[in-house]
Amino acid sequence: MIYPEEFEKLKESFEILPGVGEKSAERYVYSVYDIDDDKIEEFAHNLKNFKKNIRVCSVCGHLTNMDVCSICSDTNRDKSTICVVEDSKSVFMFERLELLIGNKIESLHSKTVLIIGLGGVGGYAVETLIRSGIENITLVDFDNIDISNINRQVIALSSNIGNSKVEEFKKRILSINSNVKVKIIKEKINKSVEK
Repeated sequence: MIYPEEFEKLKESFEILPGVGEKSAERYVYSVYDIDDDKIEEFAHNLKNFKKNIRVCSVCGHLTNMDVCSICSDTNRDKSTICVVEDSKSVFMFERLELLIGNKIESLHSKTVLIIGLGGVGGYAVETLIRSGIENITLVDFDNIDISNINRQVIALSSNIGNSKVEEFKKRILSINSNVKVKIIKEKINKSVEK
């Protein structure tokens, strides 16, 4: 379909975001058309404000609106322990995990964790748990990595298209911590699971 130039330009703007393809960008443009002008102005203001005021923490490199982020400036944090993560998104995953289970992460280290489904949420859960120190994990997923998973799932790379998700996650886990006991099950879970 041929769209007006303004439509195409806005669509191209949305497509620069990770995980947003042509179809998603088109849906976003149609959604923008239906939004009130004052909400559009607020959205544009928030984008500009974010780019103007957000920077990286001078201590850890996490996103913040201050020189030192709220994590590094928290006097209740144990400053003798550090956690190295790939990027700022991973910091948020750890913070959410702590909100979910409190400061009981140490008690989870010796437990066995079962993750069923290694797509978007499941994949990030595995990554967070392993980097939190979980030592026993069972992964269940019947699927192989597809090209459509790239930019949406943490395990998907152009180099492992077609490979089993559970096998690739096992490799990733062991590259993070070779002491983790990983059990993989490449099966689809359904209602007729035998006891």
